[in-house]
Amino acid sequence: SLPLEVDIGTGRGVTNLEILRQLEIILGRKARLPNKSDHEYGLNQKLVVSADSPILKAGWEPNDNLNSGLSWMVNSA
Repeated sequence: SLPLEVDIGTGRGVTNLEILRQLEIILGRKARLPNKSDHEYGLNQKLVVSADSPILKAGWEPNDNLNSGLSWMVNSA
């Protein structure tokens, strides 16, 4: 099973909704979510690593975009 948090390595903040939609494309099916507002799911919240993150301060630079990072994660599961 996958951990609760996965670093997909883009270095760019994305919303939960962007991740959900990209996963739908990769998996070839629509998500089935109970009727709740986007706010209740946090779909409009943006996820991004802090500029103070040790990995960024150490000079790390992303090699993936959202699609390639999520595809890697899905295919590694």
